[in-house]
Amino acid sequence: MEKQTARTDRSRARATEDKEKVREAIVSAGRQLFATEDPATVSLRRIATFAGYSPATIYNYFDDYRALYTAVRAHEMELATKRFERIAARTKDPEDRVRKLFLGTAQYWLKHLDDFDLVFALPVKKASVLTNENKPFGQSPTVTRALKVYYGAMHAYFDSLPRHPIPARLAADTLLAAVHGIISFPRMTRTMVWSDMETMAKNVIDGMLHQWSSVSK
Repeated sequence: MEKQTARTDRSRARATEDKEKVREAIVSAGRQLFATEDPATVSLRRIATFAGYSPATIYNYFDDYRALYTAVRAHEMELATKRFERIAARTKDPEDRVRKLFLGTAQYWLKHLDDFDLVFALPVKKASVLTNENKPFGQSPTVTRALKVYYGAMHAYFDSLPRHPIPARLAADTLLAAVHGIISFPRMTRTMVWSDMETMAKNVIDGMLHQWSSVSK
């Protein structure tokens, strides 16, 4: 009886592992197609075929297009967030942590531009694709976790100063917008010759940190 139970447990484990592999393959296929084409034109049927499965298979894992699109974006954001969490965890000095975290953000996305577009570059006039909880992606658990890294680092830095020069949340949002803008704006205006984007990000980050440190004295 014990042997039969053991075999059943192993079979279930293999089945679960196989299902996870299929799901990962579908997400990977969706990521490749979404990164190279307008996501609105990519059908679930095409994604399933691209992944090497029948169109019916995809519905065993995702109820609709929204669920898959959200899963793909969440997957890429998860990879980025793990990187940012490592940067924050291994840097003890509060000011240096903020510097490395935001510069690391610029460096990461500059190396993963297709993923940056997939996660962030939604046309302004286009309606946001909601998550299964009917929330915009910017309010999803994945993004909330990433923001917690930035806000936590900024609060710790400001708490190390004699006084907060501005609200810590405002400071973190300012640097986030600046870094993401430096990545996206030059790519939207390709007829211009731009300076190195990583260097631009470093100058903005260093400049803001110097200003906040000076004002707080």
